[in-house]
Amino acid sequence: MVLKEEARLLLLNPWPARGFGDEAATYVAPDVHILKVGRDLVVRVNDDGLPKLRVSAHFRRILHDARGARSEEVAYVRARVEAAKWFIQCVYERQRTILKVTEAIVERQRDFFEHGRQYLRPMILRDVADDVGVCESTVSRVTSCKYAETPQGVVELKHFFGTGIKGANGIEVAPEAAKEMIRRIVALEDPRCPLSDQQILARLRSDHGVVIARRTVAKYRDVLGIAGSSVRKQ
Repeated sequence: MVLKEEARLLLLNPWPARGFGDEAATYVAPDVHILKVGRDLVVRVNDDGLPKLRVSAHFRRILHDARGARSEEVAYVRARVEAAKWFIQCVYERQRTILKVTEAIVERQRDFFEHGRQYLRPMILRDVADDVGVCESTVSRVTSCKYAETPQGVVELKHFFGTGIKGANGIEVAPEAAKEMIRRIVALEDPRCPLSDQQILARLRSDHGVVIARRTVAKYRDVLGIAGSSVRKQ
C-alpha cells in the first residue's frame, strides 16, 4: 500500500500552474545589500556576479622577458596591458561610486530603512551628488536599473528620488510616503462604510499634515491597486 502511494506521488506535478504560461520567471539580483548591524546600517556592494578581472599572464610574461621579444611585439603587448589596467580601474571605480552613492542615500533615508515606507523623505539627484562630490548625471547613471536589498525589501535605487508634497509646518513628504499613508488609512477603514477620496484627503490633512488634491489621492489609490469606495464596500 505504501509503495502504491509513493508511486502516485511520483506522478504528481510539484508546479501545478506551470503549464499556464511559457514565460520564464524573472528575478532581481540586488546590486547592493543594506544590512542592519546593531545600530548601524552597513552597505555592501554585491560583486558575486562579476568576474575577477586581471591582466593576461601570457602578456605579463612577454613584458617580463622583453629582451627576447621583438620591439613591435613588446610595444603591442604594453599598449594592451595598459588598456586592460585602465578598464579594470574603471570597473572598480564604478563599484566604488555605487557604494558611495548608496551610503549617501542611506544617510539621508535612515528613517525609511529603520521604520518603513511612510518615513521616506523627499530627495533629488542634486542632494546625493553634492554629498558624494559628483555630478547629477553620474548619480542618475549609477542608480538607473540598480536594486538594493534592504530591511524593507528589495527596492530600486531610483525609488528614493522625487520632489516632495507640501506638508505641515513647511515640511515636505515624499510621494511614496503619501502612498503608504493612503494604503494604511484604507486598511484601517470600516469595510461597511469605506472612505471616499475626499475623506481620505481629509484624513491625510488631519492625521499627517499632508496637503494634496483629491485627484492626486485618486491617482495614488489607483497606483496602489485600491478600488473606489463603491467597489470596496462590503
